[in-house]
Amino acid sequence: MVKKCDIRFLIVLPDHNISDFSGDFEGYGLYEFADGYYEGEWVAGAYEGIGTLQYLDGGSYTGRFFEGKAHGLGEERDADGTIRRGHWNMGELVEEDQS
Repeated sequence: MVKKCDIRFLIVLPDHNISDFSGDFEGYGLYEFADGYYEGEWVAGAYEGIGTLQYLDGGSYTGRFFEGKAHGLGEERDADGTIRRGHWNMGELVEEDQS
């Protein structure tokens, strides 16, 4: 479900450093795009660390990211209410938590 999106603009939250607005920034920020937003940590211009992707259709992913993809522990919620939790590897759920 983690989607590639065309980013429209950046809103930098107060009191957080963004070193470079050319796309290679690091720190904490919020990106809004046509069908939702990402809020969380950035490294070298990519989602990296802990964050949330939220889509206008109600779907979301909250958890760890690496190089712009879901990677590590996270939770995906589809627009229909389906929830998948577990360990992600470069955007793919590889070990689902059954609890």
